[in-house]
Amino acid sequence: MPGSSSAPGRRPARVAFLGGVGEVGRNMACIELEDRLLILDAGLSFPHAEMPGIDLVLPDFEYVRQNMDRVEAVALTHGHEDHIGSVPYLLREFERPLPIYGTAFTLALLEGKLEEHQVRDRAEFHTVVPGGAASVGPFSMRFMRVTHSIPDGVAVAIDTPFGTILHTGDFKIDQTPLDGRPTDLHGLAEEAGRDGGVHLMLSDSTNAEEAGYTSSERTVGPVLQDIIARAPQLVVVACFSSHIHRIQQVANAARASERVVAVLGRSMHQSVDAARRLGLLSVPDQDIVLIEDLERLERSRVVVVCTGSQGEPYSALSLMAAREHKFVDLRQGDTVVLSSSLIPGNEPAIHRVIDGLYRTGADVYHEPAAPVHASGHAAQEELRLMLSLVQPRWFIPVHGERRHLAHHAKLAAEVGIPPDHVLICEDGDLVEVGERVRVAGRIPAGMTFVDGLGIGDVGEVVLRDRRKLSADGVVVVVVTIDAHQGEIVAGRQESRHAFPEGERPGARRRPQRDRTEHPADPGQVLLRGHPAKAGDPAGDHGGLVPAKTKGRAPARRRPPARSKSARPNVRQHLAPWARDALGIGLMVVALISILGLWFDAAGFVGRGIELMLEGLVGQAAVLFPLLALYWGVLLLRGTAEDVRARMFIGFALMSVGLLALWSLTHGNPAPFSGTGSARDAAGFIGAIAAWPISRGVSRLGAAIIWGGVTVLGVLIFTGTPLSAAWARLRELSAAADDEEEEEPGPAKRDRRGRTEEDVRVVVDLRDPEAEQEPSTQSGPGSDTAFVPTPAPKGGAYKLPPIGLLRTAPPSAGSTRDEEQTTAALERTFRTFGVAARVPKAHRGPTVTLYEVEVEAGTKVNKVLALADDIAYALATPDVRIIAPIPGKSAIGVEVPNKVRDFVMLGDVLRARAAKDDRHPLAVALGKDVHGRAQMVNLTKMPHLLIAGATGAGKSSLINCFITSILMRTTPEQVKLVLVDPKRVELAHFADLPHLLSPVIVHPKRAAEALGWVVREMEQRYESLAMVGVRDVDGYREGLASGTLRIPPGQEEKFADLPYIVVVIDELADLMLVSPRDVEDTIVRIAQMARAVGIHLVVATQRPSVDVVTGLIKANIPSRIALMTSSQADSRVILDMNGAEKLVGHGDMLYAPSSASKPTRLQAAWVTEKEIQSVCEWIRAQREPEYAASVEGLGRPPMEGENDLSAGDELLEQAAELVIRSQLGSTSMLQRKLKVGFARAGRLMDLMEERGIVGPSQGSRARDVLVTWEEWEESRSARTT
Repeated sequence: MPGSSSAPGRRPARVAFLGGVGEVGRNMACIELEDRLLILDAGLSFPHAEMPGIDLVLPDFEYVRQNMDRVEAVALTHGHEDHIGSVPYLLREFERPLPIYGTAFTLALLEGKLEEHQVRDRAEFHTVVPGGAASVGPFSMRFMRVTHSIPDGVAVAIDTPFGTILHTGDFKIDQTPLDGRPTDLHGLAEEAGRDGGVHLMLSDSTNAEEAGYTSSERTVGPVLQDIIARAPQLVVVACFSSHIHRIQQVANAARASERVVAVLGRSMHQSVDAARRLGLLSVPDQDIVLIEDLERLERSRVVVVCTGSQGEPYSALSLMAAREHKFVDLRQGDTVVLSSSLIPGNEPAIHRVIDGLYRTGADVYHEPAAPVHASGHAAQEELRLMLSLVQPRWFIPVHGERRHLAHHAKLAAEVGIPPDHVLICEDGDLVEVGERVRVAGRIPAGMTFVDGLGIGDVGEVVLRDRRKLSADGVVVVVVTIDAHQGEIVAGRQESRHAFPEGERPGARRRPQRDRTEHPADPGQVLLRGHPAKAGDPAGDHGGLVPAKTKGRAPARRRPPARSKSARPNVRQHLAPWARDALGIGLMVVALISILGLWFDAAGFVGRGIELMLEGLVGQAAVLFPLLALYWGVLLLRGTAEDVRARMFIGFALMSVGLLALWSLTHGNPAPFSGTGSARDAAGFIGAIAAWPISRGVSRLGAAIIWGGVTVLGVLIFTGTPLSAAWARLRELSAAADDEEEEEPGPAKRDRRGRTEEDVRVVVDLRDPEAEQEPSTQSGPGSDTAFVPTPAPKGGAYKLPPIGLLRTAPPSAGSTRDEEQTTAALERTFRTFGVAARVPKAHRGPTVTLYEVEVEAGTKVNKVLALADDIAYALATPDVRIIAPIPGKSAIGVEVPNKVRDFVMLGDVLRARAAKDDRHPLAVALGKDVHGRAQMVNLTKMPHLLIAGATGAGKSSLINCFITSILMRTTPEQVKLVLVDPKRVELAHFADLPHLLSPVIVHPKRAAEALGWVVREMEQRYESLAMVGVRDVDGYREGLASGTLRIPPGQEEKFADLPYIVVVIDELADLMLVSPRDVEDTIVRIAQMARAVGIHLVVATQRPSVDVVTGLIKANIPSRIALMTSSQADSRVILDMNGAEKLVGHGDMLYAPSSASKPTRLQAAWVTEKEIQSVCEWIRAQREPEYAASVEGLGRPPMEGENDLSAGDELLEQAAELVIRSQLGSTSMLQRKLKVGFARAGRLMDLMEERGIVGPSQGSRARDVLVTWEEWEESRSARTT
């Protein structure tokens, strides 16, 4: 090719820059290789002051549109907006799903954006890990970890025919990062040592002007801790929502000062939730509060973390600076920290926000006045180190303005890169990467403006006009003229468009039309109190304001009215202190009343107050000072206005009712009978309330009426519905009954002669001498209780007492939250035109279910479509809508509670449901949305699949299952097989007599254990068939009653058959080692084991189709879905959406095989201390007795057991050939290894035994069951 820089036979690669070169933001590049395209990052930038009306600035996608069919995938270096912000808009251009490669946190942030833009189905996520690799089309990518101001940042290396193209992404070299994961310098150096080396490097240039090194993120922590510790009142810290390390340091500093953290801002909530879900942010639940609770908390104990550090107009910090935020009102003594750097172009907006914050009286800390920020970009010395480490032959600086690129180019020359091998490019340059790297042409690479809902509709001409209008303003005059006479027949009408002083030019204002009386000179218009004429400076017209005129008479201006409206009166000045003045006044009157009423020491003023109060309320006057003090304190504390109004109404009704009752019981004086009799009763108010009604309905009838009014006043004052009060009374009555039942003493017997302990405790019914559990008593929430001594070893087995398990503390929930949420729901329905009401609410431990009834003719889909709007109105992350509620003509809206209740295992096992269900395999599950305890019987499931994201509560739920079995069954009733590949989750259950084998921690042994369970299942079926029964329950009943048809002489073979529960804590690890064997055995057990009393509980934190396969799902019908990270994971578990809307920590959807829709529950919680107590009780009575056939399963595999080469010295080489080619062919082994057919067939059989290939398929090649990545991982494990 003429002019090509490539060598013959090798086609050069090309790099097209669509953004991020010569500017800060909009980072986007395309790598072209073998006529295929890989998009590297797709970011956006924010508008500057010369872009009025523009919301976002995107790259120009024209080059991508022209080559859309050639685009293979998108690779993302990290999750900042300037690298992923354009992806939702890019996906709209494609009619096919586009693969996107990124780290877990990057994809978690991106997923929220895609769902918000409703384009999630157009992306195929591929999670990569630092140090890993990925291939798509002709692109082979490797990812190296880099440290940045956001977790999970990577550099990307892409192979080309002439060497590697290395894109560093945004980075800095921090040797002491907060998460302990420094930049992978070793991996970057390895790229330089690969064949061909690094041919071209693209590197971050943002801090190329900064000398030295960028300070470590750890240096910010002590500064923040010192500021927060010294702050006297509320602390507000503003930073980027993706700066998880900064948020972690703020949380640590808050915890050190005994403060709680409130997260403010939608993007901040999304980032924090994603980081906590992925384990990147560690903040305990008790340290996080809702921003709505700020008014109820002590300000000196709260730290607010919010966005807005870049001066965004409608961000939380900007609204605080303008005193317009609805939750945070900055006051004198508060502290604000702007913990971020200034992005170039945002300086004016940031300075305006800082000035506004100072005006609130708060103390403000910001760069450079205080060291409250550490940059995430490399300074000059780090850039030199990167260049020296990688040693690229060619270099292109990126991610910076022209001055940054020029400084970075000089640094490259200083470390020895020839100046002619350094290219400074611009957006739109097309770079050819051959033997030489050169700019080969230009591509379309302008700016795409997002203006409201329009994308790309605004061009430079429109922007120019907007800039002119924002400076000069515009006045449109409309005059109606008679076409025949040429005379004006209607007054002029002006429409004036302008921007008030101080408002950003890009803010859109509604045009204001006003009719005004015009002056005789039509060349004048009103301009802030003076006429503006042609020739006035253009800048003066920025203050155009509407003036009201009408008709054609000369202008009639009203200067006094204008000055009056512009100058606040005294009342407006003092309005902010009205509440404080009233509160102080009440307290002063209360103190004077105390002196006058109680001590007769207030002079004639006190005497006057005494006479007035005794005349109004009689003998109740002595209580007036206390009530006045109470209301004064209430006002000074700043209780919300709506709450004060409700309390005052309730207090008034309650007070009048009590005064009326007092008057009725003290003679019932008439209002006009004189002051003496009224003063001896309840005064004039009591008399006028009681006497007229008593004359009409008798004194008793009046007492009933005013008693009802008093009760109503108490309920309104306390904010308690009557139903809640009645429910509370029933709870107290039930608690009193339970305490009476649990008092130590002789056991009461029912009509059948059973004691209470007989009903509560499950024992072996075949043992008539089994000792009953002594009664125990433990208070709610108590950590300790009276625990009887376990039976000595060798004696009768005693079940662990219920006193070993704690009860939950009382609920901290309030009915006020339910009332507010109900009102917000009904208000939202009215806003969107849905005729609906919310008649009932059911509060559960985690969520509250609101029943919504719609009017006839209203479609249910209209309510379903409002899910996001309801979540927005309630300020909650998400809501789940059930349409309809099973068995009701109502729609359910599940809203997370602001204050969650604890559900302890002890509560569930003490509940009536546990006492009623005495089956050995009835285990505690949790509580439903009605707060009712739920038990599930494993025999009815008969197998269970549990799945959810990391930290969602999977292992805790398994602990509850196992502890429930231990609390309710003897070792003779139930046997357990525990598989724990993670080695630590089930370790506390070791050495229990309930175990068939030691806890299995080796995946290979787990596969063998499942095989043993299959053999045990088959043996049990043979035994059942021999005695002629259908299931294990019939077998046990027949054995106990002696009615089994046992063949003569074989009585010893037919012993009791205990239930066997197999618990697998992490299925993914087993499927990685031997997927075929594990899947086959699980399917076999799930299909047949129910009748013989064998049940599976399988859990995984990777609900993907390669772990939870179709066969496993089809044979395990009962499932529990805990919180998942995506809808796709929810569908894998439940075959429907919903689990992605759960709130974690045991919140789950339980879908039994007998139900068509899942039920939402809160899983029970059992602490490690409780588990340890239960296990110690059991170990003190029995030693473990393992079955001889499974005893060795707890030991690690013997040396050589996993040696692949055992059996044939060519097996390792044959396995590599088969796995690399993904072709299980015997003839291929003959050709490649030069062996005979017999030996090639033996090699293939050995590989089938080790799970590398599938069974023979006749003349077809065998299936290869292992990928090359799995092979590499297993080989490295064998060599270490």
